[in-house]
Amino acid sequence: MGFLLAKWNDEVRYSSRTFIALGGNVQYTAFFEEDLDNPAIGYGSGSSDGYYHRNIPTSQKWGIRLSPDFIANANELTAVRIRNEQATTLSLYVYSGGTTPDDATLIYSQSSISFPSSGMNTVELSTPVSFDPTQPLWIIFQAEGASSLTYNQSDGFSEAIGWICNDNVWEQSEQYPIQGIFNRLPHAPVENLQATVLNNGNVQVAWSAPTSLTPIGYTIALGTIDDPYLMDAIDVSSTSHTFTMDESVTSFRTITPYHLVSNTSYRVFVRARYANPSGGEYHGHWREAEFSGTFRYSQDSCVIVATAADETTGIVTGGGVYLRGEIVTIEAIPMIGYYFEGWNDNYGIPFRTFTATTDAAYTAIFSPQMYEMSVVCDETRGTVAVDGVTPTIINGRTYYPVYSTITLTATPFSGYQFDRWSDGITTNPRYITLLSNFEVGAQFIVDDNSKGYHLYPSHNQVGVHTQQAAPLWIYDMLGRCHYSGRIEPENITTVKLPRAGVYLVKIGNHAPEKIVIM
Repeated sequence: MGFLLAKWNDEVRYSSRTFIALGGNVQYTAFFEEDLDNPAIGYGSGSSDGYYHRNIPTSQKWGIRLSPDFIANANELTAVRIRNEQATTLSLYVYSGGTTPDDATLIYSQSSISFPSSGMNTVELSTPVSFDPTQPLWIIFQAEGASSLTYNQSDGFSEAIGWICNDNVWEQSEQYPIQGIFNRLPHAPVENLQATVLNNGNVQVAWSAPTSLTPIGYTIALGTIDDPYLMDAIDVSSTSHTFTMDESVTSFRTITPYHLVSNTSYRVFVRARYANPSGGEYHGHWREAEFSGTFRYSQDSCVIVATAADETTGIVTGGGVYLRGEIVTIEAIPMIGYYFEGWNDNYGIPFRTFTATTDAAYTAIFSPQMYEMSVVCDETRGTVAVDGVTPTIINGRTYYPVYSTITLTATPFSGYQFDRWSDGITTNPRYITLLSNFEVGAQFIVDDNSKGYHLYPSHNQVGVHTQQAAPLWIYDMLGRCHYSGRIEPENITTVKLPRAGVYLVKIGNHAPEKIVIM
């Protein structure tokens, strides 16, 4: 009671099947799972063919012992079933704990139970019986007169061990067709179970907690279709687990260590564990997922690890677990603003292909893409400040990472003013984003407002305006004086010159200034 057919060993899920025998030996194994929709569940030895019976004397006691492993998900015993071969009258006793019924605690008894016919008969308890699920439970019958005992000579079910009392001594004996019927505690399976073979050959398993109940943990195991319990089950607390395919792990019973066969289908089994209010814990039934791939330490496999020294500067594709002799391709791809500098083994090409022969690790090294920037000016007339990213100086030359944002600020000295940059831009300060090598100069000119006079060169003449009276001399480039006189303030003095050319104009104590006459 309380179980359903899950599947046959060949994945067929119909309980009744018909086929034509074509010759040869064929073996079929049925796998059962708990019926989650049934609130009751039975544990013990079920009804089947092959039972025997023998006469027993009055007061003979016999029954079954149920292990805590099998009653952990139950909280009340509600009925008992027993198979009889003839009408009889029996007494029923239920004990908890102990190594035999004699040192166990009696928690229920009922006498003079009449069984009018042979077959499986059910005894409904007068009231549901609570018990400690962490202790063994004994279901014992006693004959109230000469009676017949039914037994099975096979090993039967491991959950229900037969016991009999002979000469006041309890001893383990044959299997008896006795079952306890229990109220089942609520439970639910895990959800969204997935198993993935990672690039490093390990197996990552992840799932979601049941939405209707809160587990206290989970049990997980790996297996195959033919052997669902290939690995001893382990308990975990989170909703994910990674099986590390490492030579030091020896949890597999039939394969040591995790020597999974590559490209063979395996299955992962996960079930939730819940706290039993009466003590201990119980579990939901298994959920399973299938996976396959190339595994670590399987069939001459080796691991190729390919990573970036800094994942913010670039990525690496390829790598993982390969069979020896398999072709491996890895590639280093820089992020924007970086370039591939080389592999850790000094191999300088980002794309490489080779044959897997042993475990190996490759690290791609990426460096920032750098550009040179040069800023010049007449340092007797002013300065240029460069602000922003800290530069890298190599052999006296200044480099910045690509996409650096830099501010250029031209500041003239007294008597000068900023005119423009060498590429014609007049904005000051100036903001640039470096995308290539960059060279620029700041141009400063004499500030007419600060020197106290203005010159107006034109065709064959020059006009001079001054703020105060001062002597005036005009020379050609050979040093010949073409004008010597005095100019008055507030008026423009015009001096005609003999020909086009370059002249030097000196006013008072000011330094000579070049002019060009067209």
